[in-house]
Amino acid sequence: MSVIQEPGSTRPGRAAGLLLIGIAVIAVVLGVITLLNGGEEKPGGSPPPGSNTPPPASQTSQPGSNQPQPTQSSPPPVTTTTTPAQQPPPPPDPKQVPVRVFNNSTISRFAAQAAQDFRNDGWNVAEVGNYSESTVPTTTAYFQPGTEEEAAARALAVKCNLKVAPRLPNFRFGPGIVVMITKDYCGK
Repeated sequence: MSVIQEPGSTRPGRAAGLLLIGIAVIAVVLGVITLLNGGEEKPGGSPPPGSNTPPPASQTSQPGSNQPQPTQSSPPPVTTTTTPAQQPPPPPDPKQVPVRVFNNSTISRFAAQAAQDFRNDGWNVAEVGNYSESTVPTTTAYFQPGTEEEAAARALAVKCNLKVAPRLPNFRFGPGIVVMITKDYCGK
């Protein structure tokens, strides 16, 4: 007697064979991809060999076990790049502060002489005149407190051997250093 197979009875066998071939093809493709990537894994997996990341606690060996201890390489040197800090602006040139020179003596043209001495030294002389409302005891450079005038007055005083003081309340002059020239001014 011959066995006659009905059509479609070999289908389950064929489907199982095709499934196995498909799984084999997928395994080969994954193997090739792993080989091309050098065995590196994506984040969340084990670190590649030579990395400084310690292995998960489950992979560390306990003292006395026969598992090889992982070797740790020293971390790469830390390089820092620094951007040059912006230089603060240079302090203002004290010689640019206006200087107002007034004669407070009986010597004719004494303020003009002192003003010329200051100009020759590079100072910005803005006004020259006489002052007779009160008597100033010694040649003095007066400044407005809390302004750049103070530093400028001190610089001028050092160069020209002057006394330095805050402006007097009765001085109603424009901005800048007010220099009262008296008979003790010796010039440059």
